[in-house]
Amino acid sequence: MVVKIIETIGSSPDAWEAALKNAVDETSELPIFKLKRNVKNFN
Repeated sequence: MVVKIIETIGSSPDAWEAALKNAVDETSELPIFKLKRNVKNFN
């Protein structure tokens, strides 16, 4: 098993939920992730 921890920051003028979605979407586009389902957890 390989674990990679990536910290990212998302922002949104609307709500924290939108900021979280933006952060996960941007992180999912990194080359290390081939599919969005590989993002397993976020805090």
